[in-house]
Amino acid sequence: MPMLEDLLLRFRRVWAPPGPVSGQAGVPEEAGTQHEDELRELTAALEAIDQEGQRMIRAANAEAAEIMQNARSEAERVVATARARAPEVRANNAAARIRNRQREIDELIAASEREADTIRTRASARLQPIVDRVAAGIFAGIGSLEEQHARVMGGS
Repeated sequence: MPMLEDLLLRFRRVWAPPGPVSGQAGVPEEAGTQHEDELRELTAALEAIDQEGQRMIRAANAEAAEIMQNARSEAERVVATARARAPEVRANNAAARIRNRQREIDELIAASEREADTIRTRASARLQPIVDRVAAGIFAGIGSLEEQHARVMGGS
């Protein structure tokens, strides 16, 4: 296939402004006719290529429109499914949060019960000596009251 520049140079004279022919500067009539025929063939081939290109563009645009419509339809289905499932998903999320909170509450109650047991144990350990002292003081006081009472009664 000839290079584009060679092809254009070949037809350059056909595109030149008309000038005097036969012996003067210009293209002989039969060469011009031959070039015109070749240009017609070339133009016809280019038109066929252009038409094929236009057909391909229309086909690509139609395919792109179909793909876009399918994508829109799919997106609408996904959105509809998501909207339909939204209450279920919210309920599941709320139930999970409630379970987590209940677990935290149960752990807090267990920790509180352990701390209460520790406090009871410490209080019991500290309280017993106090009870023993108070009881000893009461018995000592009762004993001294009995002595006082015996003195008062015996001395009357």
